[in-house]
Formats: sequence, structure tokens, C-alpha cells
Amino acid sequence: MNSFFYIFRNLYLRPLIRNNVFKDTIIDIPSLEYLNDNHQYLSVFSNDDKLKYNINIRLIFTKNNTSQLDQFRNNRHKHLINEIELQISGLEVIDFSIVHDQVHRFSFYLEEKTKRINGKLPDSIIELNIGANPISNFVCLPLEEILLDLPKNLQILKLSDRFKLSSCSTSKIQLPNSIIALDYRSKSADLDRFITTPPNKVLKGACLKVLNDGDFHWVQDKQWLDSLYIEMEVPSQIPAHIKKINFFTSSFGSVDAVIELLPSQLEWLDASRLTSHLNIPIQNLFIQYLPSLKHLNLMKWPFDKALFPETLESLKIFGFNNVLYPGALPPNLKTLDLSKFNQQLEIGSLPNSVTNLSLDSYNQPLRAFVLPTQLKRLSLFNFTNNIEPNSLPLSLKRLYLNNFDGSFEHLGKLHNLRELSVFTINQSMVDALANTKKIKINFKTIQGNTTLANTSITDLSLENSNRDISIIPRYFLPLCVGKLELTNLDIRSIDTIPPSCVYFKYTYKQLNTDLIPKSIKNIYLQAQHPILFKYTK
Repeated sequence: MNSFFYIFRNLYLRPLIRNNVFKDTIIDIPSLEYLNDNHQYLSVFSNDDKLKYNINIRLIFTKNNTSQLDQFRNNRHKHLINEIELQISGLEVIDFSIVHDQVHRFSFYLEEKTKRINGKLPDSIIELNIGANPISNFVCLPLEEILLDLPKNLQILKLSDRFKLSSCSTSKIQLPNSIIALDYRSKSADLDRFITTPPNKVLKGACLKVLNDGDFHWVQDKQWLDSLYIEMEVPSQIPAHIKKINFFTSSFGSVDAVIELLPSQLEWLDASRLTSHLNIPIQNLFIQYLPSLKHLNLMKWPFDKALFPETLESLKIFGFNNVLYPGALPPNLKTLDLSKFNQQLEIGSLPNSVTNLSLDSYNQPLRAFVLPTQLKRLSLFNFTNNIEPNSLPLSLKRLYLNNFDGSFEHLGKLHNLRELSVFTINQSMVDALANTKKIKINFKTIQGNTTLANTSITDLSLENSNRDISIIPRYFLPLCVGKLELTNLDIRSIDTIPPSCVYFKYTYKQLNTDLIPKSIKNIYLQAQHPILFKYTK
């Protein structure tokens, strides 16, 4: 107790601990009323704290709350918001006056009907995300105006690849000296308008669409651009400075990646198929030609004991369905996605380094100790088989068993689980979550006599993924829940929500407010199908 008071009173330690707890998080503000009611708590984060620890207090404007735009401009607590999203369609004029000088991140989208921009973006912005609404590519003149006057402290610029820059303009777009990322995929004519200082400063995310031989020639001396999207056969060696390549792949055809034509320092490769002009098996060429590869995504490759480089961290092969022998996968792999794999897993099949595993066709019994001990995310979308004791590692935070309606009996407590997707919630699953404080559960049905009432859950999100609306049973919710989010669920009884609840977010067609306990201080109602900000890539 003495240690607690010492830390609580320490003017250095208390904010340090608080900032590290909220580091790299987004605090969503559901309404201006919420901002007004909680401004004293949000104000503990200084402007410098938000920048240094990447703490984002976000306010989203949709078509359902456009009336709050004017209110926000005049709100005395607006300076606490450092991230703004405009998810409003049909605007002919975009008004930047809502973006005050303590906003760090701003997202909005432009349409063909957008005619004008009012105002200027403040220099406080470090990340700017401009999405596009139409399906087809288009030229947007207001975009040109924005790009020619970017905030001087901007670090990240994201542009939808739906944007074509005006062919009538010869003006160069000078990117700020602070820029580190240009997330934009386009043709050489568009990318050629951007200027960086220094000239060869590498920008993350900048990607050239390769449509002809001239594009390979153009990119030779563009050291600032290290990513290609290739839609044609590669005629010769790809420039050495390229680190990331995506080859065109679709149901109508694809472009093969020829391994000896790839740059030796390549880190990221997405392709339908990997081939070679040499008379040597591909798996024997990996370490020689791709010694630095970190990410590999292929449609199909029936490897058995492939000699992957030890640098490989992410592997995705859509059509792989062979036996996984111990040692076949690289020892430092973190992400593995084998969508069609449905062979029995044995101890040693998967390296313990894997933290993110997707085997969405897997439907063999899940045996003890076959999964990596550090696993944090597991997706077995079509799994309906048995889960044996000691088969799910305690490290799991996200578990997706979308078609599973079986038992979690004998699995013990999944203390670290934060997200669960199942077909049917039953009491054995609830028992495994008994000591969990915060969780999101996605489901289609609730088995009879199932209740969360006696769990320790204080922060709960429930989402019914069925088309048909489900009614939440009486006394089903945790008795100690303080924050509750319900999606596609109906409330029919005054006893549904416990009196411990103070925050309530509800997504459904309508809500009978007479069934809401008086303990709830903040209610956020959201349309069932809101307009979402979409960044098209």
C-alpha cells in the first residue's frame, strides 16, 4: 500500500506509467457529449505525450452526426482531440476549419463531385490519409491543391490508388523534409511529380505500377521508391534497390515470378507462382537468390523440406495441403497462413516462433502441444473437430473458430484471450473465460442455460454475426460489466443490462431506452450499416 501511494504521488512516475499503459492506443470518442463529460480525464495527456507515445484520441464524423461539425468547431474541449476522421459522402466542399492546430492525424475521402477545399491543413498534422469513394480511377483537382501545400511536419501521406494526378499540371509536388512514408501506388507519370529532400530518401509505401518495359527503365535511378506492382512478364534483372514486389494475380491470369531475375535484397514477394529458367528445383535456389526475404505469399507451392532463408518471418501459401514435416518451416517464422491445409498436425510441425497462425480449412483433431507456445492469434475458420486438453496455448489473445459449436471442457482458463469467434456460445467456453476482464465475442447462437453472469468480465463486446437478430436472454450478461457494446442484438427486458454498466454502445435498428438502467452515463447509438472510411489499396 505504501508503494502505491509513493507512485501515485510521484509527479514523474505517475504520468510515465500512464503514458506507457496507453502507448500505441486509440481512444474513441463516441460523441461531443462524451467529450464534454470526460474532458478532465482526457486532459491528463499533453500534446507532447500523444506524439511521443502515439496516443490517439479520435473523433469520427459520419452522416449520422454531421450536425455536430459546427458544434465541434466551437467546442472548448476540441483541443483534446488529436485524430479526426470524416466519413461523410456527397460533400462538394471539404471544410478544413474543423482541423485545429493540435490534430496529428486526419482522414477523409474525396469524390468526383468534390469541387473545392476551404481552408488549409495545420502544420501539426503528421499523418494524412486521403481515400477515394468511386470504384474507377479519376482526377481530382482539389487533391492537387492539397498536395501542393502539405503540412510542413507531415510524416505519413496515404493516397488511394484510385487517384490519378492531373496530366495538365506540370507542377512538381515537394514533399516535406519530415516525410518518411508515401503510401501510394500509381503509374510512373504520377510518381514522377513527387520530389523528396534529399532526392534519394527512401519512402515507405511508394509503389510503381509496372505496365511496360519503359517503367523498368524509369525506376532504375529512383532510389526513393522500393516497391513494384508488376502486371507484365519481367524482361530482365529487376533493379537492386527494390525491396518489395507484388505480381499481378487474378482468376483471369497471373504473372510468374522468375527467381533469378529478382533483386537479391528483396524482402517482400507476393506472386501466384515462383519459377526458374534454371534446371534446378526452386527450393534449392532460395538461399542463393533470396537470402534477405522476410515475407512470401504464393498461390500454390507443394514444398516438403524447403530451404527457406532464416530471415523469413511471414509465409502464406494458399493452395498448400501437404504433410508438414518437422523442420520444414524456417525457425524465425512469426506469421503462417496455409488456407487449404488439412493434414494432421504433430508436435514439431510448427516452429515455436509463430505468433499468428491461420489454417482456415483445418479440421483434424487439435492435439496437445502441437501449437506454438508463443501463439497469440489462431484462425481455424472451418474447424468443427475435437479440442484436446493442453492444445490451446495460454498465450492466445485472439481465437477464431467461426463454425465451432463444440466444447472447451478441460482446456483450463484462457486468461489472455481478448477476442473469440465461435458458432455457438456454450457454458464450457464461458468457464474458460471466467477470469477474463475484457473480451469481444462474435457468435451466431447462444446455447440454452449459458450465462456470463458469474464471470469477471468488466469490458464486453458482443456481436451477433447472423442475419437474423438475436434477443439477449435475461441474466445472461456479466454482473460486473462496466462497458458494454452490442451489435445486431435486441433487448426485450429491463433485467438484461446489469446496473453496474456505465457505458453502452448499441448497433441495431432501434432501442427502447426504457430498458436501459439509470447507471449508464454514456450511450452511443450507431446505425446498423454506417458509412465507414475506406482507404482503397
